[in-house]
Amino acid sequence: MTEYYRFGGPESNRFDFRRYSCADSETSTPSDILCGREGSLKTRYFERWALEVRLADELLLTAVSEMEHGLIDGDLGGGLIKKRIRVPGRGKRGGARVVLATNRQDRWIFVFGFLKNQRDNISPRGLKALRGLAGDLLSLTERQLDAQTESGALAEIV
Repeated sequence: MTEYYRFGGPESNRFDFRRYSCADSETSTPSDILCGREGSLKTRYFERWALEVRLADELLLTAVSEMEHGLIDGDLGGGLIKKRIRVPGRGKRGGARVVLATNRQDRWIFVFGFLKNQRDNISPRGLKALRGLAGDLLSLTERQLDAQTESGALAEIV
């Protein structure tokens, strides 16, 4: 039986990582079901940056799909990976670099982003801090992820 991941209702900002089967789907609407994306989230900091550069959730989900198929631009260690994303309206060389905390299975959490024309790379000090954040995020239980999402520290990508 196919399994999906369910979002909370419209009044909720909760992301439920617990699985439920298709037999349970009559209790929810199609917009409540996240099919094919297991745990795509973003930090509050990343969300603000993505809005500023007009990086839509659709592009982030496309990037997750590509990474699920092995198209990763760099392994930064400590559960961090780097991915290039084309930003609409910025031309071929005006793309963005995003950094994700991931276990490469069911958690893809966007933590940092920058435009290629704003910086070349991440400093060693910044990389160390991001690795620490990745370790913290990847060690969270489902209940803790729910709490972080409810508090607004993390947001689901829809």
